[in-house]
Amino acid sequence: MILRGRKGRELFPAPRDRRLFVSLLSELPARFDFQILAYVLLADRVQLAVLAGKKPLSAPLQALVFRYAKALNDKEGREGPIFYDRFKAILVDPAAYLPTLVRYLHLLPVRAHLSFRAESYPWSSARAYDDVAETPWLARHHLLDSFGEGTDACRAFTRYTRRGADAPRDPDLEAGLEGGNRSGAGARLIFGSEEFAVAQMARAEEDRASRRRTRADAPAFEDILALVCRDQGLRPEALSEPSRNRRASYARALVACLADDLGSATLAETARQFRRDLSGISRARAKIARDAESDPALAQKLNDLLARLAPQEGGQPPPG
Repeated sequence: MILRGRKGRELFPAPRDRRLFVSLLSELPARFDFQILAYVLLADRVQLAVLAGKKPLSAPLQALVFRYAKALNDKEGREGPIFYDRFKAILVDPAAYLPTLVRYLHLLPVRAHLSFRAESYPWSSARAYDDVAETPWLARHHLLDSFGEGTDACRAFTRYTRRGADAPRDPDLEAGLEGGNRSGAGARLIFGSEEFAVAQMARAEEDRASRRRTRADAPAFEDILALVCRDQGLRPEALSEPSRNRRASYARALVACLADDLGSATLAETARQFRRDLSGISRARAKIARDAESDPALAQKLNDLLARLAPQEGGQPPPG
């Protein structure tokens, strides 16, 4: 996964900023359903190797980006996002590509002439794999178990990494990881056997289908609409009227964001409900999510509304 910094913003102006980012990163596995296998911090981007769970990775990454951006903006007296809105991800079959992937990440500082040895660079997981840095939140065993036991495994992987500096490189994998643009157009996004690729595509399709279906435990769209309208002091009917009232537009965006995140309605369904075009609702929903990355008050409002919509025992949402 790649988190790219925006042009004109220095991601890590000082070493303490890198330490803060790694500290925030270390908190995520205990809070979210995923594991971190490797990481590297560079001047313009952060690259991670993670083992995803059953839940989307967007939640932990948004939490990481929001908290770091707020801390850095507060320190510098600035506003606005620091990273680009969307992270880039490729899917890798761990059985076939995990050692190559982690070695690639660890060698990035070496190839950028930032460090002579991978394990000497302080802002990557290479030191942990060399058994130098104590990093209990890093799920090293997924990789090191195939290299032996204990410190012998660490030393074996370090030797494997050092050999990689002069070994032939995998152009397809590097193109997928670097992409050439933020969308990664033209680059492979799945690396592994044909069976792995088919399974991942089937899982992605099921995820999309699941999001299109209203979940049994999702609050009703009408409940979301009523809650947002009470919060904003509006009549529900006002959100479907043809006027360009800014407060109504903001409320529509909140409803679209909450209904989409909770699985209560797709953006297309929300657009039909409000008699608006899909592109307008999609832009409004994206803007709410983007603004929440740099606006703590908006992020808190979304969290409060989500909490008030969470099902209680018996499957009913709490009263507004």
